[in-house]
Amino acid sequence: MKHLLYTLILVATLLSLSGCGAERAVRKGDKHQTLGEYYDAAVQYRKAYRQLSPKEREQRGKVALKMARCYERTNSIWSSIFFHMTVNAISLQALSMLQDML
Repeated sequence: MKHLLYTLILVATLLSLSGCGAERAVRKGDKHQTLGEYYDAAVQYRKAYRQLSPKEREQRGKVALKMARCYERTNSIWSSIFFHMTVNAISLQALSMLQDML
């Protein structure tokens, strides 16, 4: 019985911490970006992007934009790819907002 209680507490703790991963990675990325460490910031943003659910389009679009800006600053070949992805994400978001208004 005692082991079951400890197991349940451990599982609940792990589940509550797993949702904070993307937010924590974004905060770390923001910190790196303000310090001018664009490569490290891009790594954190990429981590956050992967942790976010595809259903969270708005948040993923914001993270993709931050990641694209970091890649642009580092003169990476990926910058054009991520800018393209970001423009697509923003366009889809704007389109869905227009459809909701109608």
